[in-house]
Amino acid sequence: MKIAYIAYEDSNDISAWSGTIAHISKNLSKNNEIIPIDNLGCTWDIIFKIIPKVKSLFGFTSDFRRNKFFMKSIARRIEKRLADKKFDIIFAPGTLYVSYLKTEKPIVVWADATFASLVDSYPQYSKMTNKEIEIGNSLEKLALKNIQKIIFSTTWAAKSAISHYNIPESKIVVIPFGSNLNENFTLDDLLELNKLKQVNKIKLLFVGVDWYKKGGDLLLEIYKELRLLSEDYELDVVGSSPEKIPQLDGVRFHGFLSKSDPDQNQTLISLFQESHYFILPTRAEAFGIVFCEANSYGLPAFGSDLGGITDIIQNGVNGELLDINKSPKELALKIHESVLSGNYNEKSINAYRHYKDNFTWENAISKVNNLLRDLI
Repeated sequence: MKIAYIAYEDSNDISAWSGTIAHISKNLSKNNEIIPIDNLGCTWDIIFKIIPKVKSLFGFTSDFRRNKFFMKSIARRIEKRLADKKFDIIFAPGTLYVSYLKTEKPIVVWADATFASLVDSYPQYSKMTNKEIEIGNSLEKLALKNIQKIIFSTTWAAKSAISHYNIPESKIVVIPFGSNLNENFTLDDLLELNKLKQVNKIKLLFVGVDWYKKGGDLLLEIYKELRLLSEDYELDVVGSSPEKIPQLDGVRFHGFLSKSDPDQNQTLISLFQESHYFILPTRAEAFGIVFCEANSYGLPAFGSDLGGITDIIQNGVNGELLDINKSPKELALKIHESVLSGNYNEKSINAYRHYKDNFTWENAISKVNNLLRDLI
């Protein structure tokens, strides 16, 4: 198949959308010809990007993409780029950018959320103006109606499309994303790695680029309670940090580590390999690829019982879901009890196998390819 692949960014940029855009393109290209329709930005976009900065002065947040004029401009850019191309199908990672797209070819998107689900879940969307939310919903509805087949990475997002936008269930397929970090790590590698892990420590790993949204403040309160239960706990924090970094025994802040930088990416991989458990008490999450990445290195994961995380974590299988409305003391006790229960190596193997069975790009892309072939 010849697939016209739509992306506002560079479709090979592994730093865009946590690497998802690049990984989808890379894996689709193994059995198809990819025609990149990417790098869609232009100098005029600065006009739209200024709007959020102006609104922030009045206490509002804004998304420059949720703008009818901008979306119409993007549609025209895409149509112009497609005009001299021969392709069978249009594919986009996300519903953005296809609201006004006119084409005779089928459009398929692979998204982790709807706009309505983001408004309901993410703190920053609560500060958008009512008018902007109204426009965002209208653009989302246009996009969903313009698409022939909608792939969502979670049932949480699929349910939102049905309930908020009255999209027929027959138009929707749920296919989870894969891990953006690990492709060649085997079970034998895991068994050898676990032999090298410190037995007198319980090393926790947090990876999140938005400190408050990802629950970083809650994480530190949980950690303090865990240290009261055992001094064996240690914590590595990647991606973000509080404005004033606290001095806590056993806590190391690594800052943001870019997957596009070989040295920083290797540091990130090393942290996954050296840790025992992954923890992310996030306040909002559409999918949570980082949980898949953690499982891919055999780390059982502790994650919030919300959004798309409920599709990834199964209690007692590859981790535990946390009710972040409970106190840090209660959450720490649940985590501690889980850590003490059972054999670590067995839990680690279960997490890895859950990843291999459900969250590899190989499995996901195979399903997507079948869907695309059926459409054309």
